[in-house]
Amino acid sequence: MPNSDISIEQLGRLEPLSQLSEASRQALLPKSRIDTLEPGKRLPSRNRERWISFILDGSMDLMQGDTLLERIEPGIDAARSLRPLFPDDSLAEYAAVITQTRLLSIARQALEEAIKAENATNSGYDVGEESISSVESDLLERFYKALSDGRMQLPSLPEIAIRIRELAADAETSLNDLSKVIQVDPSLTARLIQAANSAAYRGTRAVGSVREAITRLGLKRTASLAISITMHNVFKARSPQIARQMQLLWETSVEVSAIAYIIARHSRLMDPDHALLAGLMHRVGAVPILLFSESLGTGIDDLKLAITRLAPMVGGVLLKEWGFDHDVVIAIEEGEQWMRSPELPADLCDIIIAARLYADLRNDRPLPAASLAEVPAFRKLGLADMESDRSLQVLEDAAEEIASIREFLN
Repeated sequence: MPNSDISIEQLGRLEPLSQLSEASRQALLPKSRIDTLEPGKRLPSRNRERWISFILDGSMDLMQGDTLLERIEPGIDAARSLRPLFPDDSLAEYAAVITQTRLLSIARQALEEAIKAENATNSGYDVGEESISSVESDLLERFYKALSDGRMQLPSLPEIAIRIRELAADAETSLNDLSKVIQVDPSLTARLIQAANSAAYRGTRAVGSVREAITRLGLKRTASLAISITMHNVFKARSPQIARQMQLLWETSVEVSAIAYIIARHSRLMDPDHALLAGLMHRVGAVPILLFSESLGTGIDDLKLAITRLAPMVGGVLLKEWGFDHDVVIAIEEGEQWMRSPELPADLCDIIIAARLYADLRNDRPLPAASLAEVPAFRKLGLADMESDRSLQVLEDAAEEIASIREFLN
């Protein structure tokens, strides 16, 4: 049923939509629907993976097997109808329609992205409590609306990266299969050989061919490195001003990826090449914003706020579209939440947070804490025995490897 039956004011009374601005709620209207459900119909709780639903009128029972957990009747308990049909902590397996019910459903991904955009005011170093001007607010709203409306074009994953990833996922792929694809791109070929001979991967003798490089690195590592190398093609723009910003963005991403590689190897939590690729992606959400800004003629200074607040959300959307692993998506979406999850075990996102902050330390950029030892990621990764004005010894000891990774990625 068309969603014209619901108003922005009604959306504003629902939890958690009450957190959103009117413009954000307006952008969610096309992502919502209203269905009329007849008595006897069952709605499985797994629907909440795609939709967040609210009862507008009627009545439904939340059930676990044959056990009634809760009856929801807006006419009797109006406050309950303002909360999602299936709360995140609900044990219900399904909802049973008791009387004819009108159900409002909003696309979960769209709602979560809208909330992240609103909450991103606390994501950067300097933005936090800082008020924004009307010009900045208008620009931020234009970027977000362009993303919601599909007018912010998301870049495509390089074709050769797609082919390499397909080969890596195929158990029947041979050294020759991967070698043939890589050799189509002379630049990729040269840089992969360079990688195999670098301080991070080198063996007892130099290699001079793709076949030798793949033999040294192995199929999985070769595929991961090849995809990482091709990602430079995403950071491109037409205008000289934006192209320069893209290059600076890429250089920062390369530095973070090299540091993430060393931290992952030190912590032994995961494949270092996986962390390297995630490091390269950590600010990829800025790419569509920069590209969209070309059509607006927006100044670089005006862009900084939009990139700070929207890049994590846009990056998550982009990586989901590209089919990246869930832990990489989380690392991009939550990689600026410096104090995240102190009680949980270390994960890829912690590695990216540590790598980003260490890169900032090396480049004399402002830090979010007086000491990096206060940041949970450093403690969880065993890197918390340092003061904010000193280097991490494990990374200083790997300076040659970091330099070699930066060289072959650049």
